[in-house]
Amino acid sequence: MKDVAPILEAAGCYEARNQAVREVVPEFEPTMPWKIVLASDRLSSEVLHFFKVVVRLASGEEGQ
Repeated sequence: MKDVAPILEAAGCYEARNQAVREVVPEFEPTMPWKIVLASDRLSSEVLHFFKVVVRLASGEEGQ
């Protein structure tokens, strides 16, 4: 298995990702745990579903 992390870092992918998360949660720091989740229950209907970013802030609260 090849480690592509250095290539992604050099291409600026991680910084672009961090900036995108900061647009939603301005307090975001790369060391904070975060994830992308479905914002709606995909089993309850057949409408278009959206995703949201959830970040565990330093205070222990979750920013969305």
